[in-house]
Amino acid sequence: MTLEKGGRRLELYHGMGETDDHTWTWIAEDKTVVTGDFVIWAAPNAGNPQKVQRFARPWAEALRAMAAKKPEVLVPGHGPAVFGAERVATLLDDTATFLETIHDQTLEAMNEGLKLADIVDKGFETLLSPTGD
Repeated sequence: MTLEKGGRRLELYHGMGETDDHTWTWIAEDKTVVTGDFVIWAAPNAGNPQKVQRFARPWAEALRAMAAKKPEVLVPGHGPAVFGAERVATLLDDTATFLETIHDQTLEAMNEGLKLADIVDKGFETLLSPTGD
């Protein structure tokens, strides 16, 4: 959806992240992306047994779509704004990669037939491994 407000053109994009109804906004004139809760200045909670369904892969896809716009300013849903194309690109890429890794490793473990507790244990082992293997 595109809105014209205050002499500005706002492009609104749907995405799925913590919930299935997220929106992010692109303001081309200012090279600014307003991410809403796609960026929260914490590791994205891509899901746990105490929460509703999360959408790790589509969340990463939304971050990659934002990065493709080549923003120079990022205004997150929580926390300070980020200035500078390189810093914004790094934040979006690192967060997308984090989500893709969680998604891919969890799916791989599920396809191996592992139970939830075993998948969680395997994830912690990977995080704690000095080599990251």
